Amino acid sequence: MKSTTFILFTLALLVATGCSVEVPNIDTVPPKFSFQIQGDRFNHTFTEEDDFEAIELHLRDGYEYNFTFSGGDAGGLKHLSWQWLNGYGASVSLNVPLENITDGWVARNGGYVWYTGTIDDPRSGGIITGKFTPHEEYRGNTIEFSFFARDFGGHNETENAVDKYLQVVIADHPTEIVPAN
Repeated sequence: MKSTTFILFTLALLVATGCSVEVPNIDTVPPKFSFQIQGDRFNHTFTEEDDFEAIELHLRDGYEYNFTFSGGDAGGLKHLSWQWLNGYGASVSLNVPLENITDGWVARNGGYVWYTGTIDDPRSGGIITGKFTPHEEYRGNTIEFSFFARDFGGHNETENAVDKYLQVVIADHPTEIVPAN
């Protein structure tokens, strides 16, 4: 069910990405996001509906993972970001082809991918794909993936936001989701 939802959400977003939307006077519906990760015989899609406090993602160090990160809001997407937070520096190498970095997107190897929309030309969403590799020198460390989405909140500017944090352990073990400690 979740894979079907992700596929439909991504297809709808692909159709809508780049399409201008009209910012409503009042917007009380928060934006949505989707983060799909594939690699090391693992394929999972995280959304804003997941209970991130109850799970932990184990990534195999030195393995390359494909990702698709997208978000959207019917009243316009103001900000969407995926960051890896830690005290260890660049624990993840990012590889996003230049052709995937379209208007509004920024991708930095030092720790983030983000999209910024403008109220003057509001768009319904954004999507970006690429690859990342957890560094072997951070084996045994826990980092945090932060996912954040914010809309314009309508013309009354009462923004709606979704903010989620996923604990990620980098080690020499199979990629999997486990219950949080």
